[in-house]
Amino acid sequence: MLNRIFGVLADVNAYIWNEKYWLPEGVHWHDFKSTAEFRRPQHTDIYYAPILAVIMLILRYIFERYIALNYCKYLGIHNKNHITVEKNELCEQVFTQVTKFPDSKKIKELAEQSSWKEAKVASWFRKRRAVTHSPLLSKATESCWRFSIYLFLFLFGCYTVLTENWFYDTKRWMEGKLINEVIAIVVLVRLILMERGLVPLSSMVCVSIDGGQGFLKVIVNVFVKTNKNEIHINSGVKKCFILAIFENISEDHGNLQKIISRLNLDDVTHHLAFDLKCANSIFGLSYHFGKYVCLRCEGECTLESGIPRTNPEVEINHLVPPPELHLLMGIVALLGRLLLDHWPLFTNWLKEHYILLCGYHGIVFDGNNATKLLEKLVSDFGISAVEEIVDEKDNFSVETDEFDKEDSKVDNAAAVLASGVA
Repeated sequence: MLNRIFGVLADVNAYIWNEKYWLPEGVHWHDFKSTAEFRRPQHTDIYYAPILAVIMLILRYIFERYIALNYCKYLGIHNKNHITVEKNELCEQVFTQVTKFPDSKKIKELAEQSSWKEAKVASWFRKRRAVTHSPLLSKATESCWRFSIYLFLFLFGCYTVLTENWFYDTKRWMEGKLINEVIAIVVLVRLILMERGLVPLSSMVCVSIDGGQGFLKVIVNVFVKTNKNEIHINSGVKKCFILAIFENISEDHGNLQKIISRLNLDDVTHHLAFDLKCANSIFGLSYHFGKYVCLRCEGECTLESGIPRTNPEVEINHLVPPPELHLLMGIVALLGRLLLDHWPLFTNWLKEHYILLCGYHGIVFDGNNATKLLEKLVSDFGISAVEEIVDEKDNFSVETDEFDKEDSKVDNAAAVLASGVA
């Protein structure tokens, strides 16, 4: 008999928590199981709610019956004298079935039917309503329970504020805690698509990994591939969803590999876009202070190639620009800032040669403008080679075959930097 009852309960439980009612396709309850690293909420935790409710009811009954009642009697709180109500079946029927607050027309009608005066009928309803009210002692015990439970919650909140420093210092709220992650990213993406009214088959999910300002962030966003006119509508900061954010976590190879492995991109058509620093970290090739700057081989200079140290199946050269280009643009940006500080007419000189400055991260030049800047410096100043450079504070001493030492310090600086990268 018990086995049959338990079997029926198991069938009912399986029917109520059927995955097709609660979860999207491809997501299962076992995806939310807790592990040794993460304690995740379970759908069966809802069973604790009625159990806790019964426990609270028992505690309240014991408190009001044996503690609050005696305390109220000690304070001298007692029920008032019991109010007696004269029997009247007609008025009782109206009170229980129609209304507890009859109007003057109804009172007059009841007075005629019961052979009572209108004042007596109105008084009867007032007394009848007073009888239904809770006695004074019951109200007092209920107030004692509410005061006690609210006082306990308030003191517990004060204790939490004093013991948990992240209440008043929000920067420390993740100290000593494990990494929190979005379990069902499929559900999140479906909600984004539904909210924005997008069609899943024509949409593209963008997952970004960004490091900077002491934080490592994983951001997700959804776009429509075919709609070119609205490509930037959902690209703002307020339209992005942060899947994870970690403070004081470096953007190194190990951390990036952990994040990418959790995205499960093996069976998904995806594209990679990253800068030189992120490419070095993802593929584990070198750090900022590494010996080798080439992404493909172990070469120490640009003249001789070294042994390739990447997977032959991964075409690194098709994914990231050559590091020499980034190095050249950095040197040209340094040259531009130096000339702007010491040569007041440098801005006009750039305009004459149609060389454009970019305002990203200060004064920089893109590839075409950097090349044009070097070419114009060589053609205008007649620079061909630099044999010896001596740098003492801000004094430059240059010996060249086509440069005059007596020229200005600004021209010397331009010659040194331009010749060094030419």
